Amino acid sequence: MVQSVRVEFSGPLPHPQLLAQYNEAVPNGADRIVKLTENQAAHRQSIESRAQIFTFAIAMVALVGGIVLIALGDSAEGLVPLIAAIAGLGGLFVYREIQTHRGEKALLDE
Repeated sequence: MVQSVRVEFSGPLPHPQLLAQYNEAVPNGADRIVKLTENQAAHRQSIESRAQIFTFAIAMVALVGGIVLIALGDSAEGLVPLIAAIAGLGGLFVYREIQTHRGEKALLDE
């Protein structure tokens, strides 16, 4: 008789049983893995926060620049940065929504 067992676990950390085995193999192995995961999450959040601030700053410069150009009488030149900023921000919003729905669908399909 042959028995096959398949165990799957998804997430940033290994399965709790594997963490216990790491502790047996390496002193404080599980604690080191958890700390590594926490540090990575904090680092990623920091990068995402800076990216949001940078994106907001670029969009505001484009919007204000477009408004200033229109106010100075350069209507065509002023519309370009306005349209680019609005289209860029709208594109980011649509992209994020698509990614969110794909993630939700993947969770439902499991």
